[in-house]
Amino acid sequence: MTSKISFLSITYIIAGTLISIISGITDGMASVLFSIFGFIILFSGYNRLSKESDFQIKKGASKLRIAAIIGLIGSAIDLIPVLGAFSYIFYVISFVYQIFGMLDIRKSDVLTSFGKSGVTYIFVAMGFAILVGLVDFIPLIGGAMAEYIAYTSITLMFFGWTKIQESAC
Repeated sequence: MTSKISFLSITYIIAGTLISIISGITDGMASVLFSIFGFIILFSGYNRLSKESDFQIKKGASKLRIAAIIGLIGSAIDLIPVLGAFSYIFYVISFVYQIFGMLDIRKSDVLTSFGKSGVTYIFVAMGFAILVGLVDFIPLIGGAMAEYIAYTSITLMFFGWTKIQESAC
């Protein structure tokens, strides 16, 4: 595995994750289009990751690519006025797929214990991301609560992938 490719793929993953989650916090067509852009970058990072390293990382990255496609479909559905409320179902399914992909990556011999602790951060962030989709449906206070939970998820995702990046490079 070459360090430059790993660094680049994980940088794409970090950027795509941050863009897709941050744009999901706000409403409107511009944020949905921004989210689609984030999922495209995320897919590109997972695609790069699937072409490198050992079998476990390739196996996990293939599941993460499926998760990015499901998230992209959810964002596209969010553009349709009547069906937009159903996009959360796709986001939750996407995060569940990401958990399964991260379970495979965690088994990799390439990652040190420091990198594997980054995977744990990502697991917790995925849990928070799923919670955002559920809490957002609570009338009156759901939106505000979802924002704070989403910011926590973003922070954990960033630090988790940064730990993986430092471990693998």
